Amino acid sequence: MKKQSKPTHKPGVEIWLKGNEKNEGFLIESVISRMRLRNFLEKNKGEWIKMELFRKSKPKSEEALGYWWGGLLPSFVCHNKGIRWKDEPFFVSDLLKEKQISAEEIREAHDTLMTEFRPIMIHELRTKKPSKQRGRMEEMNNSQVIELITEVLDYFADQGYPIPDSEKYKSIRDSAQLVKTKKLK
Repeated sequence: MKKQSKPTHKPGVEIWLKGNEKNEGFLIESVISRMRLRNFLEKNKGEWIKMELFRKSKPKSEEALGYWWGGLLPSFVCHNKGIRWKDEPFFVSDLLKEKQISAEEIREAHDTLMTEFRPIMIHELRTKKPSKQRGRMEEMNNSQVIELITEVLDYFADQGYPIPDSEKYKSIRDSAQLVKTKKLK
């Protein structure tokens, strides 16, 4: 058994803080974050510390995810299976309950569209050839998800796919939850 080497640097701490309106300081809302920062500073007393500040990106919105999982992906599956699309949010849950489409087919549609619109290129070690892999939505922030949805909508319009009404789907989460119950993001 190999002896594990010790890390050369001390682990850092991640906290979120907010600048006040007068730009006179920062507010750390979380008690846990304040304690983590205080403990980190005490452990590293007298040492140089590198601090990097970034603007926190907005997380993916429930509306965008509801539209993606509950509207766009099911309409893609319906079109490919020749099922006439009705632009009603409960239509999707009815199709799932009646087993005309399955959650697995919707997840496969997710994989297909993520591979086409957000691919990750991997080079095979043996063949040295590039391979297109599916991108990961969980690594995307809200603006990236909105950008993806916009690109997919343009594709749908060009290819004649039905385009669900975003206003009807952005607040509906039940059909999206039916799809995602088997732990997939």
